[in-house]
Amino acid sequence: MKKNSGKNPAFQFYPNDWFRDLAEHPLEIEGAWIRIICKLWWSENRGKMSLNLKQWSRVLGESEDKTKEIINYLFTEKIADVTKSNSVVTVMNRRMLRDDKLRKDNALRQERYRVSQKSNETSNGEKTETYEDEVEDEVEIEKQNKEKDFAKKVIEYLNLKARKDYKYTTRRTIEIINARVNEGFELEDFKKVIDNKIEDWFGDKEWGRFIRPQTLFSNNFEGYLNQNPVTKHEPPKREEAPDGVPGVDY
Repeated sequence: MKKNSGKNPAFQFYPNDWFRDLAEHPLEIEGAWIRIICKLWWSENRGKMSLNLKQWSRVLGESEDKTKEIINYLFTEKIADVTKSNSVVTVMNRRMLRDDKLRKDNALRQERYRVSQKSNETSNGEKTETYEDEVEDEVEIEKQNKEKDFAKKVIEYLNLKARKDYKYTTRRTIEIINARVNEGFELEDFKKVIDNKIEDWFGDKEWGRFIRPQTLFSNNFEGYLNQNPVTKHEPPKREEAPDGVPGVDY
């Protein structure tokens, strides 16, 4: 039995991104791409693999002509980055490469810290602060900074469109935006929701007051994102407010 190489056996999968990026492409392309992604994950250079056409055809279980057609499609439609050098075809996944670089950078910082801690041991061999605590602090700070930067972009766009002055540093605002990010939504999705509801509610005495973070980025977010265009200022046909008030039909 082959020993585990110590690599992470699983990678993050973003259903919302996958469906959005590949929904309009043939099913055989989806199948080919997920199979290639698995190979890229197992690659020594995670996120990037170089094989000749015959080897790629074995990966996909297709003829060389069909394999060439699939890889050209992935490149043309910007699903994958593809380069060719003589008979070698290199396929890359941008997100996987980016995530792996971040992982390696974190590992390097951890190793540097480990080395520095050895020189700071007390006379009885105890460390002034545990390595695990330091790493956890770094990860948490980096996470909070990313969340705050993203919230800033969203709220600045909302303030511009709605002529408001909401604070992006508010804890509740950051939490509700981050909840949607964790569901796979991206900056353009937030902008579209804001645009949709500005078109829908802006200037309306009753509904204009709901152009605010806790409403726009609530659990109704996906519905707002995919709503059909409505006449400007025409309020949705609901009996009550859209913020989860009992009796509202979503």
